[in-house]
Parts: sequence; C-alpha cells; structure tokens
Amino acid sequence: MVSMARMYTASIRNNFTAAEVAEIAADPHKARLLEKIRANIWHPKPETLLTFIVAPQRLRDDVRADVEYHLHTDRCACCCDKVAV
Repeated sequence: MVSMARMYTASIRNNFTAAEVAEIAADPHKARLLEKIRANIWHPKPETLLTFIVAPQRLRDDVRADVEYHLHTDRCACCCDKVAV
C-alpha cells in the first residue's frame, strides 16, 4: 500500500516502482492525492539554483537552507539534474 509520505518521496525523486504506479492508477482517490502532492512540491527558481551553485553566500540564510535541503535531503531528481549535484 502506497502511503502519502511515499508518494511525496517518489514524486520528488522520480522513483515509483511499477507496483506503486499500478496501485495509484487503479485507485482514483490515490491518483487525485498524488496530483495534489505534485502540485504542492516546492522547487527553487532556476536563478536561485544558479546562485546556490555559483555564489551561495548571496542567498539569504533561510533560502540557502531550503535549497540545500531540497537538493541534498529530499534529493529532488528534477532540480538535481539541473545542477548536477
């Protein structure tokens, strides 16, 4: 059974298993929940990612911490691909 937490993690890391995809596809409630999860995932703007890579000291501490968490803890596949972390 795919939990909400797993849907969030798999959405960020783009690593759903075939069984999870099938389960979500077969359950309209889970499919709607996944849409809501994906719609609410925060991604830094491209210019923020660039600044984080080339001059992180130029970002406010809270923004730098958010980007670092997003890239290194959440390991967002989309954003990590953009910055090749």
